Formats: sequence, C-alpha cells, structure tokens
Amino acid sequence: MQDKYQPDVVTYEDFEFKRKYGNHPSKEAKPLDDMRLNAIPETIDLRKKDGDAFLEKAERRAKTYNSSHGEAAASNTAVQIRETARKAFSEFETKKDGINAAIKTLQELAGVPLPMATLILSMYDPHRVPYFSDELDRYVDWGAAKKEGRRATKNVSHTMKEYHHVYDRVQEIRERIKKESGKAPSAVDIEIAAHSIGLTAADTVLREKKDTNAKALVPEEKPRKKRKTKAEIYEEEHPRGSEKDIFRHIHNTVDRGRDASPTYDEWGWEMDYEKCMQWDKPMYRSQLKPTKSKMKKEEDHFERQRRELYRMAELMEDDIGDQSSHSFSRWNASIKEEAYKDRVRTDLGQKTYQVPIETFEKWHKMGFRAKPGEFDLENMSPERKKRYGDMRVGCALRK
Repeated sequence: MQDKYQPDVVTYEDFEFKRKYGNHPSKEAKPLDDMRLNAIPETIDLRKKDGDAFLEKAERRAKTYNSSHGEAAASNTAVQIRETARKAFSEFETKKDGINAAIKTLQELAGVPLPMATLILSMYDPHRVPYFSDELDRYVDWGAAKKEGRRATKNVSHTMKEYHHVYDRVQEIRERIKKESGKAPSAVDIEIAAHSIGLTAADTVLREKKDTNAKALVPEEKPRKKRKTKAEIYEEEHPRGSEKDIFRHIHNTVDRGRDASPTYDEWGWEMDYEKCMQWDKPMYRSQLKPTKSKMKKEEDHFERQRRELYRMAELMEDDIGDQSSHSFSRWNASIKEEAYKDRVRTDLGQKTYQVPIETFEKWHKMGFRAKPGEFDLENMSPERKKRYGDMRVGCALRK
C-alpha cells in the first residue's frame, strides 16, 4: 500500500478518488447506506431549518444490518426515540461539551451503544461528526509512530476516550486538506474513504506479519451472558400508566379507548386519542423510503408553518425577527408563538390547546388587539418563559 494515502499526507484529489472508487457496501447493505448517507440527513436538515430536528423510529433503524442490538433497540417507542433525539440534537448545538452530552442522552435509549450514538449524530451533522466505525478508527492512526501504540492493525476500543481521539483526528485531517487545497471534506466523506483506504492499509500490514498476528484485526468474540435490556428494566420499574411512567398520558389515552372520558396531560390540556394512536404506531422501512412527493410535502409543511408564524406576529403587531438571519433564535420565536396562542385562547375562552391560524384571524376580526410590548421577551418573567418552553413538549398530541 502506497504511503501517499496516509491521513497526514493524502491530498484532496487522492482522497476523492478513493472515496468515489474504493470499496462499496454489498447489495444488501446499499439501500440502508443510501438512507443513512442521503435520505435521512436531508430529512433531518429540513427539520433543522424549521428549528425542530428529531429522529423517527424507522430512521433509527438505518444501520441495523451492522448492529447486534436490534432486539433491544426495537423496544424503544416512537415517542422515546423522537424526544430523546430532539434533546440530544439540542444539547449538541447549545452545550459547551455538546458532543459528550448528546452521546450520553442518546445512550439512554435501549440498544444504542457508543458507535450507534455517533452514527445518529453523524446523520444530524455529517460535516463535523464522524461515525465511530472500526475502519475509521484504524485509518486515522495509520502511519502513527510505533511508540504511541496506534497502528492500522490495532484493536478497536469503543470508549469515549478513543472516540474523542478519532473525532479530533478527523478535524485535523479536514483542516489540513482545506488549508492545502481550499476544499474541506466532511467527516462522512473521510469515513467513506477510510472504509477503502483503511482496510487496504490494514491488509497490507497484516500480510507482512505472521499468521498468528492476524487475529489482532478482528478479535475473537466470546458469547455474552443474556441480560435484561434497558427497555425491560424500565418497564419493570415504571409500570405502564403509573405515576413513574413519563409517557403515562399517552399510554392512558390509548389504553382507555376512543369513547372513554377525556385524558389530560400535566399542563391540563386534553389529549387527542387519534394522534396518540398514530404516534405510537409501528413504522416500517418501506414507509420511510424517500420520494420526491414526500420531500415536497414536508418542504411545503415547513413553509406553511413559517408563513403562519409570521402572520400570527403580524396580527399581534409583534416582531419575531428574520428567520434567514444568523442571529435568529427559533427558541425565542417558539416562546412568542406560545404567548400568542395563550392570548387568543384567553380572549376567546378556548379550552383546547391547538390554535390554528383561522382562529387568529377570527380573534383579530372580533376587535381584539395586543398591547404594545406585550410579547417582548424582556417583559416576560423567567417562570413564564420556562412554562411556555416546557409546555411545547408533546404539544402535537393535544386537541
């Protein structure tokens, strides 16, 4: 194997050649890789632009062919996956140590070890976050000094310390190539190329060693003692519908049936039975298959939400800012949106949570008006802003 492909010297042109024409997934793996590398990141990016990035249950299955935790992972509910991913993505962007916080949050899901957590984050931000693959782990240290103990044939240790090393090395490679060629590859690009470059490098080194050393590349796996999954432990400690069950309002709504008396969440809003049933319904891979019509439908949905929010602000004679501006805060806009809806519900005596734009128009035609500065964030108490922020969790399941 030529040394020109080593991570500290490889050029953008050599790198691009390997990425495009190196080893590729098998026919069985290719559809899942296409989802993981293209469809899902594009879908998440659309949600990110709307300020509410999350992951659906079927999307989390994008690499089950490379995971031995499928049974445990399948036990997570759609609501658990969506809310956990939403929290992790937010922590990644807002916290100082975002990568650690996001990974820790994602690992709260059953069947999500460290590599799977990094895979999910790489779909959220494929430019910065590398997936903790064995090939990439070996590749970033190909050519390292022997005394450092990091060779292309080293055993892979799936620890946070090792991942931080891989993460930092990937950033170093990106920065070096950008400085030399003016073009910066993404973390996913490096991972794809490493699948070809790293494996070839490892095979070359192994051929020069004795057969007894070949086991170093793929350690022998020992049978594991069967243990309870996180989902099984959770269900035992948090009986369905009990006070310990954080999804009790959804579970109680579904379990009581369509014709039962109303179920209310902790904020006093009535739950919608049909929405709760739909959220908890299993999703299949075929339903996730991206099509132009689905992508267009989602884009139209986000654009409609954007127009309606600006119309709400116009009726309230308030300013939420320019969403195309770098300084725009989706969180602040969400707080104001809740305040708008709260005002309309109060004036019209509405008991349900959902306030469509038609109700805003009706409110305005009836002669109601907001006071100047009523929705300025500096005029809101911290308690009120926290209440509006917390109240948005699970709001889609209310009437």
